[in-house]
Amino acid sequence: MIKRLVIISIFFVAVLFFSACGTPRPQRTSFSYTGTVSQSGLSLIITTDNDAFKIRSTFLDLTPYLNKKVQIHGQFSQDVFFVDDVKPAVN
Repeated sequence: MIKRLVIISIFFVAVLFFSACGTPRPQRTSFSYTGTVSQSGLSLIITTDNDAFKIRSTFLDLTPYLNKKVQIHGQFSQDVFFVDDVKPAVN
């Protein structure tokens, strides 16, 4: 009986230990970027001075900003930036 209890305890501790291993998920943090909006296939892309990434919005129409320099505010989900607010860029 004690042997079974020790094995179950070791298994439980091992599961807790190994569950902490692995790559942590990225934090969903708000960001602001300034860049030019363009279209690549069906996706909208913003190109900043340092990077380019896909953008999407669930409640804003971003097509009027195509080929214009804008400032966007939102957050990443995986590799897509979800835009909450968009304004013309201030030079």
